[in-house]
Amino acid sequence: MSDRSKKPTQRGHSGPITTPPSFDDAATEVDDSARFPRRQSEPIQVVSMKTPTDDRPADPGPPAQTPIMPRPKLRAISEITPLPHALPRNLGYLAPPRDPAEVRSRRVRDLVIWSSLAVILASAVALAIWFLGR
Repeated sequence: MSDRSKKPTQRGHSGPITTPPSFDDAATEVDDSARFPRRQSEPIQVVSMKTPTDDRPADPGPPAQTPIMPRPKLRAISEITPLPHALPRNLGYLAPPRDPAEVRSRRVRDLVIWSSLAVILASAVALAIWFLGR
């Protein structure tokens, strides 16, 4: 430590630090004339704007007969998508089982399509840069 950091912050000060009394320490005085006057509450009179002979239509209630909704027709998956492996089996309303070979071929097909699109886009960007650089 240096000598400067050892010196007290106030020169010639000895003993405890005392602060002068502040405005916050004074007692609070309340002026009675500033208070709101207290009044007795009067009853509120409410006047209805309706006439006593107001003829409103009565609530008709629920309809006597519910309308007939057409029911959706459920069909087998083999009727909608005639796949070679779905035709021999009639699974009714169940989905066909997962075929790993079909999933693999679909994934390879997707990868080929996306890679072809990436090569086409890269070629177009390269051509644009080449033409602009010339």
